[in-house]
Formats: sequence, C-alpha cells, structure tokens
Amino acid sequence: MSKYLLFIFIIPLICFSSPQSYSDKELNEYRLANNSFIVAKVQGNMDSLLIAVEKFQTLLKKYPDTIVKNGIIGHLFDAYTLIYSNQSLLHENIRITEYPRFAPPERIKELGELLIKLDPQHFTYHAVAEGFCKCGLFLDDAIIYVREAISKLSDNSNLHTPEYYYTLGKLYLQVGDNDSAIKIFSFADSILAQVPDEKYRYSETKNIQGTKIKLGLAMTNMVMGNAEKAVSIYRELYLNNLDYESLENQYKSSLLALGMDSASIEQKLNEERNDYLNDIVFQLKQDSHKRMAQNFTLQNLAGKDVSLQDFSEKVVVLNFWAGWCAPCLVEMPILAELHREFSQLPVAIVAVNIESNNAGENYQDIISKYDIGFIILKGNSSILSQYNVPPIPKTYILDKKGNIRYEHFGTSGSLHQHLRLEITELIAE
Repeated sequence: MSKYLLFIFIIPLICFSSPQSYSDKELNEYRLANNSFIVAKVQGNMDSLLIAVEKFQTLLKKYPDTIVKNGIIGHLFDAYTLIYSNQSLLHENIRITEYPRFAPPERIKELGELLIKLDPQHFTYHAVAEGFCKCGLFLDDAIIYVREAISKLSDNSNLHTPEYYYTLGKLYLQVGDNDSAIKIFSFADSILAQVPDEKYRYSETKNIQGTKIKLGLAMTNMVMGNAEKAVSIYRELYLNNLDYESLENQYKSSLLALGMDSASIEQKLNEERNDYLNDIVFQLKQDSHKRMAQNFTLQNLAGKDVSLQDFSEKVVVLNFWAGWCAPCLVEMPILAELHREFSQLPVAIVAVNIESNNAGENYQDIISKYDIGFIILKGNSSILSQYNVPPIPKTYILDKKGNIRYEHFGTSGSLHQHLRLEITELIAE
C-alpha cells in the first residue's frame, strides 16, 4: 500500500466547449491517449507510459491548434518529471534508470514554462512547481511559481490553499531552509481546518491533505533533530493509516532514532495497533445504522444477468469504480485481498464499472494484474441514480438482510482495516 501514498497527478483544467470546426474524432483520440496514460501510471508500466507519450506527441503534430493542447502538454510534463526523477510509479516500485534520455532537464523546463503560458491559472503554476520539486530541478523557479499560485487564491478557505503551502514547505526543505519549512508546514496544518468539508468532492481528500502536511512536519522535525516531536507525529500518522507500509517504516525509524531496540518497537506497534483497532470496533457498533439497499440486475463481463438478490444471506461489499479513476484502481488490490480472505465465508465482493461504454471489458490487464476473482458488473444510469454515483470510488457494505450499514467515499489510508472489521462484524450478526 505504501507505493501509492503520496502520488501526484498533474491534470490541468481543460475546456471542452470547442468550436464546431473540431470533430469528435480529435476529442476521442485525446481521450484514448489520456486513458492509456493514466492506466500506464497506475499499473507502473513504463513501456505503456512511453507509448502514451508518443500518442500525445503525435496528436500535437496532427492537431497543432488542438483545443486539448493544455491537457496534452500537462500529461507530457507529468510523464517527463516521472521519468527524470526516477521515482516509483503507482503500485509498483519500478526504477526507471534506463529511461533518462526521454526527459532531459531542459525539456522539462520548456514544457513547464509552456504549460504556464498556455494556461496561467493558479493550479498550473502549482502543477509546474510540484513537477520541479519532484525532480529537484529549478527549485528557485518552483518557489516563485507556488507563491504565485497561492497569491491567485481568494482566501485561506480555498481547498487548494493547504496543498499549495504543503508544496512550498517541501521546496524549502529541499533547499535546506528548515526553519521556513517547518513554519510553512505548521501554517498549512492550521489553515486546513478553515476549508469547509463540503468543498471536497471526496470525503477522504481532506484527510489525505492533512496526512501529507503532518508527514512534512515530521520529516522536518527529524532533520532538525527534534526526534521526540517527530515520533509523536509519526505515531498519529501510522495509527490513522495502518495500510501504509511506508508510514510504519518511518515510525519505526523515528523510534530507532530515540534509542529503542527492534524487539521493543515491534511490541509497541502491535499494542498500539490492537488498541486502535479495538476502538474502531467499538465505534462501529455505536455508529452502525440500517437502510435497505435497492435491488438491481446488471450484466457481468460474460453477459450474464446478476441481481443483488442473488447474494441474500451474504455480507456484500458493493464498490463503484471506473478504469480512468486512479483512486478506484488503488482500491482494486484491497478488494482482491478481501475476496481471498473471506472466500470461504458468506461474503460477496461486487464491483460495478460505471463507464457508459462498458469499458470495463477493456481492463482485463487490470483484472489479471491484481488477480481479481470477485464479481465485476457493468453499470447503467439506473443504478448510478439509485446509489448516488458519482463521485467514485464509492463503497457500500450491506448486511446479510440487504441493509446498507456502512459507506466509504474515496480511498483512505486505513480503508483495508475498516472494511475488514466491518465485514467481520456483520458476518457475526
């Protein structure tokens, strides 16, 4: 799970209100290239990523005045920063040392400057600053860009404000200005509470922002020698993100820095984990409510009709997803693991693909990659209305009588743990 904790998508705003002279063919070609690019990132497939890059470059030559130029340049910039920075792609710890020739620094700067020129919005300045930060290139320019992004925001209640200050803190940490870094991270943490929850499309996005900011605070405190403060922050992050191996490892490292031995650390983590999970179970019992799930009949990938009633007397994990939705693909290995874990018990994992063209049929590589054995169904407009979808990913947990007992929106650091506990509780009823 650690492989996708802090990942970055650079997706500029694209206006699709095109002149009539542009055909659907151009937009469809862009969408196909865009989908293949996102899937390549999520799967960690470098060859597929490079193919997607070639498609984007071909589109720029084929349609020099294309209305989706901002999106294409943004994706190229994203790809080049991934390649240059030699960072892990999502889900797979793949090192890309054999591909530096595809992303020379001068090309990265050229693309960043072009992106800002094409679309000088606050999110564009921030996207370019993040790209430079990821590569460790042009950091002085990046600081200027992210400050420009912040200046373009109306007030501190903007949902982007904490994110932009987090990037600024990372940049100060990179250039060695630790005092400024810790001040910026602390400020970002304080203003996060000012952003209303309803501004976030996914309920977990605010929590993810908070995790990133606190991680920056912990890292800076470690660099500055404030080990006890860092340990306190890492402990909080670890307990709220039990599925993230990287946070566990960083928490362990901070305890080692305090002089604890490995055996004592393992015992401490086990005790803290068990106490935390027991608290979750107690909270589940207090908060659980019942609402009858609406029945539906959909086709699986083999074209066979499947009804919700087919799973009577089973606990049902009902997930809504799409192949173009990166957080949805983050959840796929979680659902696959739960399916294996509960395969001998009265539990059904059902994932409904919401793409209108039933594009789920084109994701056999995803099914194979994560050894998906659970049920995948093709959604329709009726079920999307029934279950208030989108946004996605969205997951409902149904008890054996067909009542909706729990709901999850977006992907959180402890989703796996929460789902496991919820399923276990409902099996026992």
